[in-house]
Amino acid sequence: MLRIVCIILFSFLAVSCKTTPVNTTPHANKHSYPVTSLKNSSWNVPSVASRGLMDYPKLTFTFKETEISGFSGCNRFRGSYTVLDSRLEIDELITTRKLCSKVVMFQEYLLLNELKKTLVLSMTDNRVIQLTNNTGEVTILSMQ
Repeated sequence: MLRIVCIILFSFLAVSCKTTPVNTTPHANKHSYPVTSLKNSSWNVPSVASRGLMDYPKLTFTFKETEISGFSGCNRFRGSYTVLDSRLEIDELITTRKLCSKVVMFQEYLLLNELKKTLVLSMTDNRVIQLTNNTGEVTILSMQ
């Protein structure tokens, strides 16, 4: 009996945790603007692919001239990037190889997987950038 109750509770949890993509293409919001450069800027990452994240550890990006680096929750990463026509493309990233809790590693997996995609950049104000993938899921960057 306890096993059946646990299965039912887990099923409800799994269904309630499902995220629904929001249509947030860069031009859907009439108050968004294209982004043409990320040079010399640092950002926090409060959500990845339309999913909220834990407050700790903070995920971060730093963009230099042509290099991106950051912290993905457990490991540090770096690589090169380009911004062309408001599209962010990141070349293969190099990461450290630490092992953390499953939850933190899952967040890290989401972020690093998202960065493999071509992302459309739009700025909603001068402190928030949206990175939209080809399925409409949005990763949010907020200025540090």
